[in-house]
Order: sequence, then C-alpha cells, then structure tokens
Amino acid sequence: MGDGRRTISIRGVVQLVEQRSPKPSVGGSSPSSPVVLFIEPNGSAIKLSKKTVDGDECRKNTMTNPFRKVREFYHEMMVELKKASWPTRQELRSYTLVVFVAITLLGIYVSLADFAIYNVVDLLTWLVKGGK
Repeated sequence: MGDGRRTISIRGVVQLVEQRSPKPSVGGSSPSSPVVLFIEPNGSAIKLSKKTVDGDECRKNTMTNPFRKVREFYHEMMVELKKASWPTRQELRSYTLVVFVAITLLGIYVSLADFAIYNVVDLLTWLVKGGK
C-alpha cells in the first residue's frame, strides 16, 4: 500500500492447540485465515482479517441473489446448445425409423426367448411330476 502502512501477518504457536471454528468463512487466527495487522505510520495497529478490501474497509456481509446461479446455468446451457450440431429433418426421420425397427426386432427376440424358456420350464415341470 502506498499510504505508509506496514502489513504484518501473525501466526502464533497458540493456533496449534486452539480449537478451530467449524465455519471456514470465520476469519481469525487459524492457518486458513491468519490475523493481519496494519501498522499505521504513527505506530498504532489495526487488526483486520484477510477479508478486507484494499486493507482499509471490511467487506460487508451482503445477501446474494439466490437466482444468480440459476441464470448462470441457463445462460451456459444455451451457449452449449448453440454449439451442438443438430440433425436435419431427413436425418431425424431416418434415425427415428432405425430406432423403431431396432425396438421391434428386440421385442420379437425377447418374446420368442420368453416363450421358449416358458415351454422348457413347463416341460421340465411335467417330467418331474411324473409325466402324467
């Protein structure tokens, strides 16, 4: 700073045994947020945490807009969707036809397999009961 102040960061031995706050946003004498002293030119010290603006005024706890992250997400989503390559109408129609054909073939296969397994189990049950 150009106003003649000196900045001193204090990390004492006491912090090794002191209990840390469960709230990381709380400043103080801990390894994550050491106490910062600003020494005025006249020798007086001002104790501030690291959460200061230009070392002169503390940040105020202001409430943030809860919908800001939703807006950011929506904006980023729209940007990414504009980057995507979308199929033409003809490609979409052909892809849809391929999906319907694949589903139909898979359905026929599962139905035949189910029918075959049912008949094998029915036959084995009939044989175990004595074939009557």
